[in-house]
Amino acid sequence: TMLTIAGPCHFAVYILAFVFRSVRLGMLIRDAVAMKSISALLLTGTYAWECAKTGVNLKSFAVAVSGFAFSAYAFMQLGPALTYFGQELGQVVSDPVTAFPYGTVPHPMTLGSIVGLTGLRLHPTYGPKFHANYLLHVALYLTVLGLEVTGASVPAGMSYDSTYTEFMKFHQGAGNVIAHLFTTALGVAGVIGMAINYFGLNPSLNGAANDAKKTGAARAMTSPTLIAFGWSWILVRYTVPDEDVAYLTVALFVVTTYLVSKLQWSYMTCFAALAIGMGGQELAHHVSGEMPYLNSYAEVTPEAALTFILHNVWLLPFEIRAAVNVATAAYLPAINEMGRMPFPQWLDNAVGNPQLAA
Repeated sequence: TMLTIAGPCHFAVYILAFVFRSVRLGMLIRDAVAMKSISALLLTGTYAWECAKTGVNLKSFAVAVSGFAFSAYAFMQLGPALTYFGQELGQVVSDPVTAFPYGTVPHPMTLGSIVGLTGLRLHPTYGPKFHANYLLHVALYLTVLGLEVTGASVPAGMSYDSTYTEFMKFHQGAGNVIAHLFTTALGVAGVIGMAINYFGLNPSLNGAANDAKKTGAARAMTSPTLIAFGWSWILVRYTVPDEDVAYLTVALFVVTTYLVSKLQWSYMTCFAALAIGMGGQELAHHVSGEMPYLNSYAEVTPEAALTFILHNVWLLPFEIRAAVNVATAAYLPAINEMGRMPFPQWLDNAVGNPQLAA
């Protein structure tokens, strides 16, 4: 279970960093090394445990060691700064690396890792258990390779800030902004509930008896709230440069997941929440008289498709920022007035009043 949940985390970091390119290289290297180490420990630990129970398969072991060793050697030749997209992020300038295996073997790190994973898959008893994770890891390695070959990334003109500026042209009214925050949160709750049900984390659908058999550690590893915290943190860390909003987005995801998991929503309830949330957004635009942002790019073009994806990825952070701005504007006069309030002389003497001193 942990291999499925936590094993692919480093791929999410690679993909998000490469596509959005809004991360500092040092932070990316720390995160990538930490998560890659966790994945390696999980792979090594589960494989070693299976070998201890059923015996070592020499063919499987030799292929796995050879593949991972070759990948590690390629990493050493390239170095962490270039491995983790230092050039693509525009933070490292370097000549092409031509030392073996580069210049001889195409994409040696990816190739070596896939060979190593294939070695694990060749084990007669571990392989079948590992099969789904094997396919997942290979697919993610190929996805990262595809991004590196094509150089696909979010264009500079469609960055977080520029997209937020366009988004706010269609969300000026305070009532529309607040209504959107609540309706979007309801829709997100529906999607989270569907994910919980799909992955078998809802005891009412998966069987309360099966859930009761889990140990405390197993229950913690499959906690929807804990999973939501980890994955939402990774997502916003690499896609939302507005740090205050990023923290609030993670908090909202965690609280929503906790509530939905406790309420044990059925699929029907989840679909209803999503439908009401989407319908509520349209109603908010209708009542406020503001055109939906979606209408501004409703043509069928690659740029419109990318805008639609980014709109949905950043929808909740955008609405949280808009709601924070609305609340700030509403309370700003009161805050300014408090700054002009006279304080008792004893308080001025005790804490120091810069205005009085001036």
